[in-house]
Amino acid sequence: MKSLGSFALGLITGAALGVGAGLLFAPGEGKQVRSRLSYQLSRLREQLQERFSQKTKEEDLLFNDAKNESDELTKSTKRKANKLTEDLNKLLTEQGGETSNANKTKKK
Repeated sequence: MKSLGSFALGLITGAALGVGAGLLFAPGEGKQVRSRLSYQLSRLREQLQERFSQKTKEEDLLFNDAKNESDELTKSTKRKANKLTEDLNKLLTEQGGETSNANKTKKK
């Protein structure tokens, strides 16, 4: 997000400098210059909106990809934890059965 702000600031600064230079060196009458300036500013605004929209879409896609990967990792981790719990319970059950059999054998 920081790079987007830097980019936008640079773009706006460059546009302002360009407009200023254009006004200083424009070989036309005031009405014509204002008309061209208005047109150029409209185009610049449209370009900025398009680029901002494009960056926003790219960021949304990256966020969604990261979220999906995170969700998959969470699901995978839960499955593995459940499997380990089941395996541990089986081992404990088997150990409990073997201990019980050993105790019965000792008593006889």
